[in-house]
Amino acid sequence: MRTVYLDNNATTPMLPEAFEAMRPYFAAGNERARCSLRFSIGKQNSAEDIDYLLEVLPGIVQRLRDTSPIYKRTVSMVQS
Repeated sequence: MRTVYLDNNATTPMLPEAFEAMRPYFAAGNERARCSLRFSIGKQNSAEDIDYLLEVLPGIVQRLRDTSPIYKRTVSMVQS
């Protein structure tokens, strides 16, 4: 069985261009930053690795949503 490793502390430096594109999300505060996923793909990743991630990602996101009070609160606000 293959695994997807999720690191809560991204240690790979972000390219300046990526940081600038994501700056509004970082400035939105900790709650919003905690509700985002960041992926790094490099030369060592194969097309099969990416295909696998795309296959399992919806289930991962659903599990994160199910356990997130922030997500539940946001959905509740939007539906009101």
